[in-house]
Amino acid sequence: MRDQGPRPAMHPLAAVSVPLRRRRDASSLTALASCALVLVAGACAANEEGRSRYRLRSALDGSELAVGTARIPGATVAPLASVTLPIDLPTVLALSGEQPNAIRFARERLAEADAQVTAATASLLPSLVVGGSFSRHNGVIQDVAGKFFDTTRQAFFLGGTGEVSLDMGGSIFSYLRERQRREAVAEDLESVTQERIAAAARAYFELVGGEANGAIARETLDHARAFQAIAASRERNKVGLTVDRLRADAEVARARQALIVAEERARIASIRLATILRLDAKVTLYPAEKEVRPITFFSPETAPDQLIATALENHPDLRSAARRVQAADLESDAAHLGPFIPVVRAGVGGLNGGLGYSGAHFGTLEGREDYYAGIELRLTGLGFGEYARAKAAGARLRAETVRADDLRERIIADVLETREVVRARSAAIGVALEELHAADEARKIAEKRLDQGFGLAIEVLAAEEERTRAATHVVDTIVGYNAAQYQLLNRVGERPGR
Repeated sequence: MRDQGPRPAMHPLAAVSVPLRRRRDASSLTALASCALVLVAGACAANEEGRSRYRLRSALDGSELAVGTARIPGATVAPLASVTLPIDLPTVLALSGEQPNAIRFARERLAEADAQVTAATASLLPSLVVGGSFSRHNGVIQDVAGKFFDTTRQAFFLGGTGEVSLDMGGSIFSYLRERQRREAVAEDLESVTQERIAAAARAYFELVGGEANGAIARETLDHARAFQAIAASRERNKVGLTVDRLRADAEVARARQALIVAEERARIASIRLATILRLDAKVTLYPAEKEVRPITFFSPETAPDQLIATALENHPDLRSAARRVQAADLESDAAHLGPFIPVVRAGVGGLNGGLGYSGAHFGTLEGREDYYAGIELRLTGLGFGEYARAKAAGARLRAETVRADDLRERIIADVLETREVVRARSAAIGVALEELHAADEARKIAEKRLDQGFGLAIEVLAAEEERTRAATHVVDTIVGYNAAQYQLLNRVGERPGR
C-alpha cells in the first residue's frame, strides 16, 4: 500500500471562503436600533451573548460580498453533549485509514490468508512422528506356509517415523494458489481503506456544510431581528404598517426555524463522522478549519482517457480481481495436470516400526530401522472424478475472468460518471457566486430604498430570503464539489497525499 497520493491543487474558484466558528465580541443592545444604517452597509450587530461572522469572497473579483453577525436564540435546540471537539481534514483522513470496523475486518481476513499460505507451505515439508507402540497376540495365527498354530507374542517399539510426500499436482499448486489469494485479500484491504477514507471525507464535508449553513442561518436571523425592531419602531411612530411588523415577526420565526434545522444537520453530521471514525458519538465534533474552500485533486477538464488509464493501473479492486484470476488459473492447472503427475513418497517407518528400538519388552530392546519409498498415480472413479474436478475448475476460471471484465467496465463507468459530477459542481460554484453577488446587491438596494422611504418592507424580506438562499447554494456547491473530488480520487484508486 502506498503512503503518497495526489495532493490537492488550487481550484480556479479557490478564493471562495466561509468562516465557520463564532467569535466572542461585546456590543450593546442599542446597536439594534441603528441596524437600518448597518444593513445598508451589509452588516448588523448582535447582543452580548455572542456573534458569528460569515464571509464570502467573490471568485470573480475578490471583493467582499457580505458580512454579518448573529446571536443564537434561546429557542434553538441544545447540543447533544456539553463536550465539543475540533477536528480537521488531515485528522479525519488519518483516523479513517486505521479506525473503521470495515478496515479491522479486512485486516483479519488478511491474517487468515497469511495463515492459509503458511498451511500450504507446511504441506511441502516432511511430517514427523515421535512416540512408541505396543502390540500383543494370544491364540491361533497362520504362518507364511498357511499352517495354523497356537502362540503368544508381543512387540514394543520406541522411536520415530517420518514421511516426505511431493505432490506436484496438489501441494505445490495449492501453495502457489494460496499466495495469489493472499495478495488478492491484501488488495481488498487497500480497497476498503480507500473507500472508508472517501466516506470519512464525505462525512467531514457534510459537517463543514452544516456548520457553514448554521452561520448563514444565524446571519439571517440577525437581519430578521434587526428588521423586526425597525418595523416595530416604525409602527410605534405611526410611519409604518402593522402588516409590515407582522411580516417581520413571521420572518424571525422562519429564521429561527431555519437555524434549528441547520444545527440539527450539523449535529447529525457530527454523529455520522464520529461513527465512521469510531469516536464517541456523544461528543460534538466541529471543523477546525475556519473557511470552506474548494479542494481539487483533478482538474474538472482532465481528459477522460487519462483518468481511465490511472484507474486501470492503480485501482486495488482490479488488482485483486487479477490475483483471483491467477489463483483460479493455478487451480485449473492443478485439476487438469495433477492426475498425470505422480506423487512421490519416502519415509522412515512402516510395519509397526521406524527409526528406533524394538523388542518384546523394555529389557530386550534392540536397534531397528525401517525405510520405504514409493511412487503412485491415483484415478478416482476410473478417472471420472478427476474429469469432473477439471471441468469445475475451468468453469471457476471463466467465471473469475468474467467477473474481472465486469469490474473493469464498472470502474470505467464510475470514473466517467464521477468526472461529470465534478465538472457540473465546478460550474455550479461559479453560478452560485454570481447568484450570491446579485442577491447581495439586491438586498442592499432594497434596504436603502426602505431607509429612504421609497421601498416596501416586503421587498426587503424577499431580498433577504433570496440572499440566504444564494449563500446556502454557495456552501452546498463547494461542499458537493469537494466530496465529488474525493469520490473521483477513490474511483481512480488513489489516496490523498498525507
